[in-house]
Amino acid sequence: MVRLGPGRPRTRPTAILGDRAYCSKAIRAHLRSRGIAAVIPEPRDQQAHRPRRGDEGGRPISYDRGFHKKRNVVEGSFALLEQWCGLATRYDEHALIYRGAAVLAAVLSWPERERHALGESIARVATSTGLGRKRVAKAAGVARLDEATAAAVTAANLTLDQVVAVYAEDPDTTAALMEAATPGQSAHALTRAKRAREEAERAAALLAQLTEAGRRVLDAADGGQLSRISQLAHDGADLTAGSHVACEESAVYLSNSWNGVSAVGVCTDPATYGHANRYSRIGMPPIPRPSVGSSVTPLGQLAGFIPPSTA
Repeated sequence: MVRLGPGRPRTRPTAILGDRAYCSKAIRAHLRSRGIAAVIPEPRDQQAHRPRRGDEGGRPISYDRGFHKKRNVVEGSFALLEQWCGLATRYDEHALIYRGAAVLAAVLSWPERERHALGESIARVATSTGLGRKRVAKAAGVARLDEATAAAVTAANLTLDQVVAVYAEDPDTTAALMEAATPGQSAHALTRAKRAREEAERAAALLAQLTEAGRRVLDAADGGQLSRISQLAHDGADLTAGSHVACEESAVYLSNSWNGVSAVGVCTDPATYGHANRYSRIGMPPIPRPSVGSSVTPLGQLAGFIPPSTA
């Protein structure tokens, strides 16, 4: 569309760095119809609601991760200002008060920004404080570590070569630490390496526990394609991890999500054993009904899930 008045000509953007409102289904469809990339991930409540709708939930929403990283910088600045009620709600009637709040918010955020930017001016900080460059570089890196890792590094007075020695048996982690051998980046890499090791240890312990209990453990790639127990029902009652253990097709796989490593229960053949999607029965046969004069066996009393008779 040609702009009639003064100003820049109208052009269709390749992506819109919008706020949270752009995660709605209607706006996503509007942008998609015009070839504009979505840059906001689907909210967690919508992700959780999608499996409950079964086939009607559709495919997960995709988004441009590169644009999203740039958007986070802008969104983070707005989130900082939203902590000030006068700035977030525009209730300040006088421009002078509004501007004063914005300036005060910026002043209070400067020390935090300087702390994160410390690694960019090591020489200047070392000169002004009289401390050695190595000591300043280490302080800048430790400041970016999580609390537990920072305490361990500081207490042990570890250097980069000593930290790499801790992960010597893991070539990939060692290479990542060496590649990120700058005050800021190495600290982040060390934190990620520490968390990855802890998650691997928890996964190994959980796998050993499940194996000892005689559970069937699947690969995450295979298990993720199957029906979760949390989505299934049997004879009108919701299945649970405990009640489904007796099923011959009961299995688990290890999932590493935002809340840590956990075992996810699945059924490899829910249709054969009379399970139904508790939210939608699309794609599964009806639950077998008892004949006249018979009664449905309570789920908790089943010695094992028996496939419905085909006779």
